[in-house]
Amino acid sequence: MTNAAPLLLLLALSLPVGAVAQSPQEASVELDLAYVADGGHKQQLDLYTPSTAGFPTILFVHGGSLTSGDRKDEPTAQMCETFQSLGIACAAMSYQLAPEHHWPTMPRDVASAFAWVKRNITARGGDPDRVLLFGHSSGCLLSAIVSADETYLAAHGLGPRDVAGTIPMGCRLNDRLEVADSPNEFTRDYEVMRISSSRVEGFLAENPYETVEDVNNAVPAAHVTEDLPPTLVLVAEGERFFPPILRDGAEFVGRALAAGAEAELIVLENRRHMSAIEMMVTAEDPTLRLVVDFVESH
Repeated sequence: MTNAAPLLLLLALSLPVGAVAQSPQEASVELDLAYVADGGHKQQLDLYTPSTAGFPTILFVHGGSLTSGDRKDEPTAQMCETFQSLGIACAAMSYQLAPEHHWPTMPRDVASAFAWVKRNITARGGDPDRVLLFGHSSGCLLSAIVSADETYLAAHGLGPRDVAGTIPMGCRLNDRLEVADSPNEFTRDYEVMRISSSRVEGFLAENPYETVEDVNNAVPAAHVTEDLPPTLVLVAEGERFFPPILRDGAEFVGRALAAGAEAELIVLENRRHMSAIEMMVTAEDPTLRLVVDFVESH
């Protein structure tokens, strides 16, 4: 007991005026937190918080082509537990899916979950200025579009600069749709798919979009500005070319750099689309380390 008072005095003198010393807390897992009131299972998240104070938080958005997937799917819990053990909170979210719901329901859900984390992480010991988005596959698209298109966060009084960083992994970032004049035309190049007007209705019926405008509004590269948060685009070595995910990512990063934003693209060696995320369950995994380094630097 004799040494306690001097230590407390030293701590008090080292803090800025008005600052409050935060005590270490227990690591915790809170399941099925509603980020939209009365929203049901698909508008909930599972939150893994570490024992440290002032920690950053990753909001993880799962894949599944906007039609399947859930925060409860493997390996999400294992990955979040690893982030937690490294002093990073992980909020794994679900979102409403097609065909029951159409675009832009999905990015609106992501924006709502992000706003919930920003509002509520301080009470759990986290830093609300260090909340990042990380998404895989269709979650990659959602994390990128919410970070690039200010529309979604604006509904919550927030903007792209309120995102500390974004990690889109494994998705098209610059894939547009055009309606062709020629009957029955169907062509695709690196950036544009052209289909005849007679085929548009069928295409939309098979995808979570209601209009061609919806499809093109969902292209992250089309919304890049200087306000884009720091972005780390991750592409698995085995998914670089078909479809051209690497080319799309390079175009996205190029536009970001030209606009004055911070962006980088890294190819994940010896990884395929699914193995990239499935192997992010240990602290030694190279991809997980890339994400941790990015989080810690932002």
